[in-house]
Amino acid sequence: MLLWSAVNYKLVANLSLFVAAYIDPNTGGMLFQILAVLFGIISGALLLFSGKIKGLYYRLKRRIRGS
Repeated sequence: MLLWSAVNYKLVANLSLFVAAYIDPNTGGMLFQILAVLFGIISGALLLFSGKIKGLYYRLKRRIRGS
């Protein structure tokens, strides 16, 4: 039993070296702001190029059908 507890202590002591100590509370807000901007850019690009995307889709669909 003493050997087992010594092994457990050694494992816990080694694992504690890899624990992240601190995450800034504002990290979530900053991540949300970045994701909101990316969402706006992607949705704006889709809206801007929606006609070309639709045309490409239908052109590929016709080509696959063979007509």
